[in-house]
Amino acid sequence: MLSKTLLVCSLILGSVICYSNAVEETDFLNAVVDKYSPALVKQLITKRIEHRMEQLTKLSSSVGLTRDQINLCQVTYQALATLEADVKSMDQHEVICGDDTYQKTIKYLINQFTYLNDMFEFEFEVLKHPVLTKFNPDILLQSLTQANIDTVKKQTMDSITAFAADIDKIVADEKTSNELKVLGRGVSNELKDMVNVMRVWTPQQQTLIALKTNITNFQQLIDIFYRQLELLTGVKRFY
Repeated sequence: MLSKTLLVCSLILGSVICYSNAVEETDFLNAVVDKYSPALVKQLITKRIEHRMEQLTKLSSSVGLTRDQINLCQVTYQALATLEADVKSMDQHEVICGDDTYQKTIKYLINQFTYLNDMFEFEFEVLKHPVLTKFNPDILLQSLTQANIDTVKKQTMDSITAFAADIDKIVADEKTSNELKVLGRGVSNELKDMVNVMRVWTPQQQTLIALKTNITNFQQLIDIFYRQLELLTGVKRFY
């Protein structure tokens, strides 16, 4: 669990960026296709796309984003704009109730909307951290159901150690502000403690739940530090 000190530091130094999940919207759109007139469905899809584009515009102007995250916002915005144009330009014969062409076309467009949102949310999280290892927290969480627990444990410990070392290097830099040094030392110490605890896990303690908890805490810790690094210094270590 994250220490109260680090959580307070995070709240003081900057707010958390969020992008609302589009799963509920997608489920809603799929549900209304067979219930309402094509004209109304088109209008609903258009409104959802426009709302998502407005969210991206606001998000891309938020402080603390990496250049790659901003580029992702812009690319996704353009893709949604193209999708919106496709929805609006559906031929008249494709909006006749019960027409097979309409059903196939509109569901295809909804699937494209789903894909764009899923892709964005995954890539946005990945781009928050510097590429210090191929086993970032998102990859480690995915590996929990695919790889041997001992393998994932080692990958997690190696990844945590790499990030702790990078943070130590930033803290040691004389140009780093005192505020960031305080936060960095706290994050680094918690990461190192996490590795030390995992190293002496007993077979009973080494469970998927325990490992998932540690990976999630690891992700939260580095989210806090690297976001504040960007906010306070403008330094980008995300390439």
